Amino acid sequence: MQFLSGLLGAVIGGVIVAWFNYLYLWKSAKKIEQMRAVFDDAMKALALYEVDVPNRNLDDLSPETKLAKAKALALVPAFFPRAADAYRHVFDAGQKLRATIDEGYHERVNEAVAIMANELNDTDAARPWEKVKSSISPSRKA
Repeated sequence: MQFLSGLLGAVIGGVIVAWFNYLYLWKSAKKIEQMRAVFDDAMKALALYEVDVPNRNLDDLSPETKLAKAKALALVPAFFPRAADAYRHVFDAGQKLRATIDEGYHERVNEAVAIMANELNDTDAARPWEKVKSSISPSRKA
C-alpha cells in the first residue's frame, strides 16, 4: 500500500511540476522568442526599406521589401502595441520624404526601435519566477 501511495504521489507531483513548467516557464520563454522574432523581422524590413528607397521609386520597391514591410506592419502592433504607431510612422515618413532618407526619418526609426526594445526588455515573460512566487504566496495587505 505504501508503494502505491508513493507511486501516486510521484505521478501527481510530476504532473504539478510539468504544469508549472508549462504555465510559467515554457509559455514565458515562447512569448520572448516570438517577440524577438517579430523584432528581428521589423529590423530587417527597415533595413530593406532604407536600401530600396534611395535607389528606386516608392511604387517600385523590390518584392522582398514589400513583403517584409507588410509582414512587419501586421505583426508589430500585435506584439508591440506601444510601438505600433511609431513603427508605422517610420514608413509614412519615408513616403512623405519622396524617396529620400534624412534626419526626420532616422529620428522616427530611433524612436520606434527604442520603444520596441523597451517593450521587449520590460515583458513579464522575462521574470517567470516572480509569477510563480506571487501565485504560491498569499497576498499580504498592509
